[in-house]
Amino acid sequence: MNSGGSARNLTHDDDGNLTFDGAQWHHAYDGENRLISSSNLISGVLYEYAYDYQSRRISKTTLTPNPYSSLTTKYIWDGFNIAAEIIIDHVTPATNISYYTWGLDLSGTLQGAGGVGGLLSDTKVTNSETSTFYSVGDANGNITEYVDVSGATAAHGEHTAFGETKLSGAMKDDFTHWFSSKPFDKETGFVVYQRRYYDIMLCRWISRDPFGIKGGLNEFGFVGNDGVNHCDKLGLKKLTLTYDMQSRNKVDFNEMLMMPINTVWATSMNKALKSIKKIVGKYDPKGNDCNCILKLTITGHSGVAGLINLGDGLIDPASIKNLAEVQQKYKNNPVYKEFLKKQNREKDFLISLSKLMCKEGAKIRFAQCQTEHPETRKFLERIFGEDVDVILYELDVKWQWGFPKEVEVEYCN
Repeated sequence: MNSGGSARNLTHDDDGNLTFDGAQWHHAYDGENRLISSSNLISGVLYEYAYDYQSRRISKTTLTPNPYSSLTTKYIWDGFNIAAEIIIDHVTPATNISYYTWGLDLSGTLQGAGGVGGLLSDTKVTNSETSTFYSVGDANGNITEYVDVSGATAAHGEHTAFGETKLSGAMKDDFTHWFSSKPFDKETGFVVYQRRYYDIMLCRWISRDPFGIKGGLNEFGFVGNDGVNHCDKLGLKKLTLTYDMQSRNKVDFNEMLMMPINTVWATSMNKALKSIKKIVGKYDPKGNDCNCILKLTITGHSGVAGLINLGDGLIDPASIKNLAEVQQKYKNNPVYKEFLKKQNREKDFLISLSKLMCKEGAKIRFAQCQTEHPETRKFLERIFGEDVDVILYELDVKWQWGFPKEVEVEYCN
């Protein structure tokens, strides 16, 4: 592998964990594939790591041989955000503490995006003084500045899409949170996500995706090699699948070329739902292990304002609202009976999806011709609840036979 213009021969263990970076770092792991030590062949420095039951790193011990020093850094967590970092110098001795204040992250919630973009300030407490520094970030949740209470820049960071970071300023080495608002171990060049470590020089993870190949065939790749438009919240792979809801068995080759990557051909809503449930796995409404749907996008053609078109039927929210009246009016109409049967199938499909949505930061985006209709919004909000952000928008396209009806499901942000 090439890194910084030079070739490296990387070494991995049988589980796929990086054990030697081809230059100077040796790494060791525990039975759960968590990094427990890093040793430098040149300097002799040794780092040892410990974790809690959620695989959050709770301590880092630094042993330097020449000159001798011994540091222990302890981490206090609030969910998946570090609330405090305590550095104990066993030689001096001295104790320094950093307290972190968090706000809304990129999801618009406190931890829906794993804290990415949510760090507000770093308050440093030493034996002699207490100072607060405020963080400034970019659109991807990377921290670019730390400023003091007067507005003066204490440290500045510049980041590439894949995490290579250039730091400057008088206090550049005093702050740990930079790329994706995650802690940065400048010694090893690792960004510490909650589930695994990311190597900014190799632009890849040092261990396999805990989510497995469900997150894609490349278990070491960073957000599908699209760090410009995406960020990773916990070190788990972002997974987006698009289900083609056309009721057909054959697809034109040219049409296949136009379909999104990771398209699943589903000729029925039941097949799509079965696939989605299998990938989501054991439902976790908090989404800590990607076991819930973070974003649901439904695209189709209605032709009539307010109608919802998925597989082979339509949902008319107005008829559902006044269902008893409509059923009485058309109770002997065979065409309408078939319409109601299909409508109930599609309604049940949406209800089943609603039970798989994450409880924080989840969004449903609904795109069809003539979508914006008050009854449509009310209907979707009744199904998906107040915790899910419902967004409606219209497609500016001409109706045609075979217009794609797609359900796109995103499991991690």
